[in-house]
Amino acid sequence: MTVLFTDIRGFTAYSEVLPPHGVVHVLSRHFRDMGPPVTRFGGRIDNYMGDGLMALFGLDDDGQDVPLRAVQAALAMLEAMDGLKPYLETAYGRSFDMGIGSRSASCLNSSM
Repeated sequence: MTVLFTDIRGFTAYSEVLPPHGVVHVLSRHFRDMGPPVTRFGGRIDNYMGDGLMALFGLDDDGQDVPLRAVQAALAMLEAMDGLKPYLETAYGRSFDMGIGSRSASCLNSSM
């Protein structure tokens, strides 16, 4: 299994200059754009945490190439973020960046 985390860099400062409906809209748009790369590479978004999300890879399959698929999803998410930036600049006069991290672990099932 591989867990992938994302976080919007500097989102607190970004959101302080927006009206509340603007914050909700930006987050909704961001999360909408991040979902397809996750699912395209076999992941599943497990949780949204403020301006971040957690996606799991390797839950519903044979586990082959799970870390690679998580990295491919992360790269596709960064590409999607680049596609979102012009909209944010036009609509709000500024954009933001996103950080992504992942951790892979083996789960052993043993019986005693």
